[in-house]
Amino acid sequence: NWASYSAWVRENVVSKTSAPAEDTFDLYFFSASQPSMAVKTLLEICGAKFNIHNVSLPDGEQRHEKYLEKSPLGLVPCLVHNGYSMVESASILRFLSLKYHLKNLYPENLSERHAIDLALDYNGNTLRRQCDGCSMGIVFNPIFGGRTATRDEKKKYLADAHSALQKFND
Repeated sequence: NWASYSAWVRENVVSKTSAPAEDTFDLYFFSASQPSMAVKTLLEICGAKFNIHNVSLPDGEQRHEKYLEKSPLGLVPCLVHNGYSMVESASILRFLSLKYHLKNLYPENLSERHAIDLALDYNGNTLRRQCDGCSMGIVFNPIFGGRTATRDEKKKYLADAHSALQKFND
C-alpha cells in the first residue's frame, strides 16, 4: 500500500540530512492536475510538513488577486517555502530532490541526472502538450461544460499521445 511504500522510500531513499523539522511548505494545487499530484507525492515521500491549499481551476481561482500574489502567472502547482514561491512542477521536483538529498531519485552523476532532467522536461514540454487533447477533449471539457469530442477527434488525440510516448521510448 501507499503508506508503507512512502515509509520505505523515506527510510531507504531520503538521506539522514533532510530539512529541519521546522520547515513547512504551503502547496497550492488542483487535485486533478498530474503536476500538482507529482509535487504532493514527493513532499509526502520526503516526510515534509506541508499545508494543502486547493485551487479550483474550473472556478478560475488561479486568476484571483490573492492567488496571483503567490503565483503571478497563475500557475498551479505553486509551492511556497519561507516566503519564496516556486512554480513549474519539474523545477519544484528538482528543488525538493536537492533539498532533501534524494540521490537515488536525482543522482549526483551528471549523465544520470541529465536522463532524469530529460524525462522531466520532455513530460512537461512535449508529452503533456500532446496529451492535452486526451485530457481536455475527452475528459475535462465535458466535466467543465465544454463540448464532447467527436469519435474522430478522440482517435486523433489518442494517436497524438501515443506518438509522443513512442518518440520518447525510441
